Amino acid sequence: MSSLLAFAAYGIAVAIAFWLSTGSRALGWYWYVLGICAALVLGFIRFPADWAGPVLDIAIGSAFVFLFTFGLIGLISRFVLRRERRRV
Repeated sequence: MSSLLAFAAYGIAVAIAFWLSTGSRALGWYWYVLGICAALVLGFIRFPADWAGPVLDIAIGSAFVFLFTFGLIGLISRFVLRRERRRV
């Protein structure tokens, strides 16, 4: 499998997570924490050996990157950037 495909899949996951987490102001902080927890749970799951392969690696990796990035950017934009806007 081409490394360009892996970079494209992870890049698209980061772009969609960034777009969703900065564009949705109506979500509560607990959705972002839930996204980080879901990413960590997904990262620790042991899949059967029959499922092993590059397609599963790309799919699970993209889901992990999406969920973790969504949660992290959402929490940063909600708490850190909001405090900076209030000070100015």
